[in-house]
Amino acid sequence: MIPGVKYPYSIGMNQVISQFNAHLQKIANRFGCRVEQFKFQADDFYDGVHLNEQGTEHAAAQLVQKVLADRGIEIPGVLNGQSLTAHR
Repeated sequence: MIPGVKYPYSIGMNQVISQFNAHLQKIANRFGCRVEQFKFQADDFYDGVHLNEQGTEHAAAQLVQKVLADRGIEIPGVLNGQSLTAHR
C-alpha cells in the first residue's frame, strides 16, 4: 500500500465480489480446476478487500499448507497463526 492512498471500497462491493466468485467457480468447474477458500481476519486487510502485510503472510501460509498437503506433507502450526518465517 502506498502511504496516504486509499483504495476505493464500499460495503456494496461485497455483493459484486460474491457474484464474481460464483462466476470463477463455474469456470473452474468447467475446466476441472479446484478453487480454494482461504480464511482471513478483519485485520488482514487494508480496506476490506486488499490484503495488508499480515494478510499476505496468512494467504501464503495457507497456500503452502494446501500445496504440501496435496503431496502428503504437513507442517504443524502454519495455519494456527504462525508465520511462514517461523518455518524457514
